[in-house]
Amino acid sequence: MPEPHNVFISWSGPRAERVAEALKQWLPLVVPLASPWISKEDIDKGVPWSDELTAALATMKAGIICVTPENQSKAWLIFEAGALYKPPDRNTRVWTYLLFGLTSGNVKGPLSKFQDTKAEDKEDTRKLIHSINRNLGAAEEEPRINKRFDTFWPELKQQLDATAAESTATPKPPTNDEMIKEIFELTRAAAQRQTTPQLTLTANELIEERSLIYRNLLAAYMKIQSLEHEKRTLAAGGAPPPAATAPTTD
Repeated sequence: MPEPHNVFISWSGPRAERVAEALKQWLPLVVPLASPWISKEDIDKGVPWSDELTAALATMKAGIICVTPENQSKAWLIFEAGALYKPPDRNTRVWTYLLFGLTSGNVKGPLSKFQDTKAEDKEDTRKLIHSINRNLGAAEEEPRINKRFDTFWPELKQQLDATAAESTATPKPPTNDEMIKEIFELTRAAAQRQTTPQLTLTANELIEERSLIYRNLLAAYMKIQSLEHEKRTLAAGGAPPPAATAPTTD
């Protein structure tokens, strides 16, 4: 029977996906006890996988959030980070892995609350690896981890450099239906976490999470209304209106 997954790697967008896949293959080479889990489908495409997510969260001891300049405000990335941060096992640790020039000062909103690691910084990544090893039970002595890390770091660095060079063209804005699907999946996953015995929230956490869902729903509604208004204005030959300000979810 395979060992349960214990390291959750979160991503959103093509470049973060490349890094997540690279980490999934690379991490066990350096920390043998690590068994990474990543999603195979991006929630932005409307693919429902909240059942799989809820089951995976029950066994996680560590979480790595792959953050890029283009994905740090993605709702699903923030939801996964929050879900990892609130399991019954308070020893679970979550780190943001800052990619492609991101620094602590560049990260805004909920993700700024997590301890970060600069991906391109070899020694900072080494510290992250040692933290993960300790959190998984420190099955490997630090000198062995260091030796493996130095051996396999060039492989990961090559992947990071190649991915950094990929296009960061702005993706096509989501349609109204896609936005509604994303909100539905977020709400469904949150509801499952609230009713799953292994992932029961405290009363305060439940209130906080429901409040976040409501704010996200309101923000999505306002965005949809703004887009519809802009379409009508442009169709009438007028100038597009200024963007509406959505309520904060920080």
